[in-house]
Amino acid sequence: MCNILIWNCKGVGNLTTKAQIKKLTAQHSIQLIGVMELLVDNSKTEIIMRDLHMEHVWANKE
Repeated sequence: MCNILIWNCKGVGNLTTKAQIKKLTAQHSIQLIGVMELLVDNSKTEIIMRDLHMEHVWANKE
């Protein structure tokens, strides 16, 4: 089974939100995360996902 987290959040780049995502990922063995954040561009998305130890990232804002 694949555990998936889909989160429509504001402020995905802040420390509190990243900590919450890390905690949920560890607690529930999340394998796929979908984070919907309108104001984050590709470069920031890559930094956030690297901080969360995720392998692949895609953003629709360059």
